[in-house]
Formats: sequence, structure tokens, C-alpha cells
Amino acid sequence: MMMRVMRNFCLLFLLFPLLARAADPAEALKKSVHRDLDCGSCHAGSFSPGDPKSSINKKNIPSTCGTCHGAIAGEYVESVHGIAVAKGNVDAPVCTDCHGDHSILPSLEKLSRVYPTNIAKTTCPQCHASERIITKYNLPSGKVESFKDTYHGMAGKIGDVKAANCASCHGVHNILPSNDPRSTINAANLAATCRKCHPNAGVNFAKGSVHGYPPDHISGRLIRFVTWFYVGLILFVIGGYLLHNGLDYLKKVRAIYQKRLKEPYYRRMTMNERVQHALLLISFTTLVVTGFALKFGWTIPLVGDLANTLLRSTLHRVAGVVMILLLFYHLFYVMVSRRGREILKFVFPKPVDVKQAFQYCEYLVGLRKEKPAFGFFTYWEKMEYWSVLWGCLIMGVTGLLLWFENWSLHFIPKWGFDLVTLVHYLEAILATLAILFGHLYFVVANPDVAPISFTWITGRIPEEYAREEHPAAYQEKK
Repeated sequence: MMMRVMRNFCLLFLLFPLLARAADPAEALKKSVHRDLDCGSCHAGSFSPGDPKSSINKKNIPSTCGTCHGAIAGEYVESVHGIAVAKGNVDAPVCTDCHGDHSILPSLEKLSRVYPTNIAKTTCPQCHASERIITKYNLPSGKVESFKDTYHGMAGKIGDVKAANCASCHGVHNILPSNDPRSTINAANLAATCRKCHPNAGVNFAKGSVHGYPPDHISGRLIRFVTWFYVGLILFVIGGYLLHNGLDYLKKVRAIYQKRLKEPYYRRMTMNERVQHALLLISFTTLVVTGFALKFGWTIPLVGDLANTLLRSTLHRVAGVVMILLLFYHLFYVMVSRRGREILKFVFPKPVDVKQAFQYCEYLVGLRKEKPAFGFFTYWEKMEYWSVLWGCLIMGVTGLLLWFENWSLHFIPKWGFDLVTLVHYLEAILATLAILFGHLYFVVANPDVAPISFTWITGRIPEEYAREEHPAAYQEKK
């Protein structure tokens, strides 16, 4: 414990000059547009922003900045923000809320708060996407989100500095209510505002909204009608396709299944092994869906946020426990049962697997006329088997460490816990992609077994397929 305290103290001692330098207002000022000013240029009287007489008191900041930027300050004090500040509104923005204080950068620098693409991403949303401020002052909600869905919002998101942002339409320092005749978004001025970017914009060009349409207006009713019409049409058409083609697919799969049941067969999986496979399929699928839902915030429709979180985390942990128990059972099965030991002997890697892998690749590209004589398991089936055991072990250990984090952090440092989290996440991606693009190809997409291999249900494969794919094992069995 003492060694850890000393280590942290030494680290802090070494980093303190860098941290202090980064937080030093004087250093930040030297890198800003005001690098030629000194502290006294802005700080007059008390240095405490809480002092009403201080030049950096929120109510006094516009006049402080106005000593150099007089014309801009004049526009600001007449704006909605300036009037609100004058009335004592502590939440209304002043110069420093939008531009910063000691580290003000030119508007064309990407790190500047008023860089064109940052205005709609961070600067204006700090108030107009704040639920607290929207609720407290009864401001229109959804404005930031609705803007992001427009062409301007999407273009700005990918870095187009010429695309219109909030300030392009509402103004910069002269933001006024839409009912003010001087406002750039007043109905009489909208066409002129649009013409700043669209020279040929006329009156009709401005007859629309980038923030959604009022539900009680004809435009809002028409848009709502068209939306629901197409939602219904999509559900009807695509639902019809799914129902019709789904029934067609099931009919054909059932016919193929019945046909294969009558064919001569080769025993592949016992009932015990099929149950193990089914439990693995269910637990793995549940872990994938709930795990990524937790990671990326996917929600279950018609269920509240709290219920979503509890349901996802509970299902994830239950599926994890099932997979861990299944791993232990399988290890017991392959070590104790006669059949399990036989499977372990078949699946154990051998030098011939490497040779057959090269031979099969030669066959695939046409350099070899015949497939290698595979035994009970092909080389890729052996790879899948050991990958599953590896994945279950890694995901089980890391999952338990994450589940019981208070216990885990008694034995591993925070950076170690973060490493465990990363391994759990990346191993989940690897396992999911391996199943999608590896295992599902061989048992679903592979033309030899299409539309699906029924082995995991019936426990057997057609005799003809056994002769072709596992000739060595087939001959040995005979």
C-alpha cells in the first residue's frame, strides 16, 4: 500500500509541471487570438467572477469585450441572449460561453468553438440540446436533432465548412426572435437569408422548415399522412414478401428434410451432443444480442429504459452462466465418457491436418483434382472446435471479472480492469464474426448442405455426403 502511494506521488510530482502549464491561463492566452493582450486588458477590479463589480462578472463580460469589439457588442446587447443576460438570466450565453475565455481561437481553426462545423455540433447544442435549459425556459425542443437530419446538418457532420449551420440562418451576435422584423429568420427576411448561399432563392424557396413542421398546420398534417401511408405500405409489401416467401421456404425445407430422413445415413452426433450444441447455440446467440445491446444501447421496443437495462443485463448474465456450465460439462464429457474420449481423439490436431489444409487449398484453386481424404473431422472443423473452447474460456473468465467488479478490483488495478473489458469486447466481435463468416457458411450457405445442414437436429448426414467429405472416417466405420 505504501509503495503504491509513493509511486502515485512521484508520478504526480513529475506530471505536475505539465498539468499546471496546460491549465495556466497565461499559457492559454499566448496561444489564442488575444496573445498580444495582458491580463489587465480584461481583468479590472476584482478577479472573482462572483463579484458584481468585477469586469469578468457574467453580466459585465459583454461590456468588457465591447471595449475592443464595440460594434459586435452593440449587436449582442440587442439580441435575445443579450437582453436575457441584462435581465439577470445566469443561463443565457455571453461572449465566453460561445468563444471561450483565455483560449479563444480564430474561427477558421478546427479547434475553435466557432469553427463552422463546431457551431451546430457543440456550441449551440450546449444550451439548445440541454433538457434542463429547454424545460426551465420552455424553449422549443428537438431543434438540434431535427437540424442534424437535414442536408445542412449531415454535410456539416462530415466536415463541410460551407454548409449552413445555426449561425448561417439565425445570425451570429444579432440573434433575434422570429417575430422581430429585424430577425434574419423573420418570414419577410427568410428569402434574403437563404439567398446568402442560394443566389436564386425566391419566396417559395423559404416556404419550409428545417426544424420540422407544426402538427396543426396543413404542411405538418400532409407530411404526417404521407409518412404513415408509406409506413403502412412498407409493412404491407415487405410483410407480404416475408409471409409468402417464408411459407414457401418452410414448405421446401420440410420436403428436403423428409427426403433426407429416408436416405441412407451416417451417424454423426449423439443426442447428448445435439443437446450440448443446442444449449451452445441458444446461450451464444443470447450473449451476442444482449452484449452488443448493452454496448451500443440497443433497446427492446415498448419497454422502458430501466426495464431494458435490467432485462438485457439479466439475460446476458444468465446466458453467460449457461455457457460456463456447458463448458465444464463438455470437458467432463470428453474426459469421462467413452464417446467423448473418441471425439477428443478425432478432434485433436495432427501434422496431417496441415498437409490436408495445403492440399485442399490446391484443390480449391484447381492445382489438384481430388480432395484430400478427410477423417471424422476436417481441419476447419478442428479449428472451430478449439476456437469455441478458447472463446468460452476467455469470455467466461473476463465476463466473471466484469460481473463482480468490486471483487476484481481488489486484485487488479483499474487499467487491468479496463484491459479485461477491452478483451471481452474484442473477443466477442471475433467470435461473432467467426460464427457468421465461418461456421454458418459450412452449415447453411455451403451449396452441399443447402438450405441447411440438419445434422444438429437429426444427428446424421447422408451416406453420400459422408463418402465425399469424410472418406477416411467412412471407410474406417465400414
